[in-house]
Amino acid sequence: MPLLPLMISKTAASPAYLQLKALILEKIQSGKPNEKLPSINELIRSHGISLTTINRALFSLEKEGLIERRPGKGIYIAGREKEVLGVSNGNGATSILLAYPQYFSHRIFNLAERVEMEATLRQKKIQIIQLKKESNYEILYEIAAREKIAGLILIPPGEETPLDQLSALDAIGSPVVLLDDRALPKNTRNLFVATPDFRASARMIAEHLLQRGHKRVAYVGNEPADLGTQKRQEILSQILSKHQLTDAWIKRPQERPKAWESSLIAGYRLTLDLVSGHRPSAIVYDSSAGAFGGLKALFERGLRVPEDISVVADGSEGDLLYFEYAIPGITGTSFSAEEIVKSAFNFIEKKPSEKFHYVAPVLHERTSVASSPA
Repeated sequence: MPLLPLMISKTAASPAYLQLKALILEKIQSGKPNEKLPSINELIRSHGISLTTINRALFSLEKEGLIERRPGKGIYIAGREKEVLGVSNGNGATSILLAYPQYFSHRIFNLAERVEMEATLRQKKIQIIQLKKESNYEILYEIAAREKIAGLILIPPGEETPLDQLSALDAIGSPVVLLDDRALPKNTRNLFVATPDFRASARMIAEHLLQRGHKRVAYVGNEPADLGTQKRQEILSQILSKHQLTDAWIKRPQERPKAWESSLIAGYRLTLDLVSGHRPSAIVYDSSAGAFGGLKALFERGLRVPEDISVVADGSEGDLLYFEYAIPGITGTSFSAEEIVKSAFNFIEKKPSEKFHYVAPVLHERTSVASSPA
């Protein structure tokens, strides 16, 4: 099939990814179900579009159910029925399941994309299950009972997963790898965790701020409560408790959003509330989305970043390009999605005795953090 005649204008008012999405939508409307679309590499070579721009457009179309990405095959106009991909691994198992929430998040998208890439490299195929807000894990139990699976890779929705649900996943019998920090039930045999090291990340951020003289540090908990945010809060509190703090530190984590709520809007709302009664020298956010919301709130309050208040984001998205091009560029941490996903496949293939693999953080220093004002 010939390539789409894409002409992406870098001077147009709408972002490049929206222009690309609109052009692909035209092809979808004139095409047929299961018709193949140009690959990512073809789009990059032919039109000089960045991988980030292409992935953002494709993720939006995939989220709306208009396209399907089939590992090892390409990108297709969505058919009337989802294609179920099976593969024999030599032991009777037919597929690896990848389950993640149907919620827009660069972290979720990046991990899911890496899983598909790794599956292709290892000549394995996967079946993708998107969990909706009202979904629980029953669909995963049903598929595992109906089919022999080599393993399940699960990106859990926000908030902590109940132990009884994890025990039910353990009973599937195949390896189940969670790509987020979770507490596992005792005596589990088939559960594993491949996760960012949130303790190390929080320690890195605290030390970064202390080196720049910040002692009045507030923490905005803009993500749902789970083990990762709990660890972040504990480490920040331990390190910063040795220094003078505002009482804002105690208030923020108690007002977290629920799962599926916008972490960007939570960052905006909580920051407005914070600076109405306090003036920290720096604010730590759970994620870069929260930091973006915080920038808007601080601007509306007439506060400059970083001259009046420094902003830093923990989480896992600090390496994304548009955080560098924000005004100011947002300082934040990231973790290697590739390492997380590789360890997940190793858990499935080898099923080692060690249950956890923690990935070290990287700090991306940008212009949203300055030395503390006198």
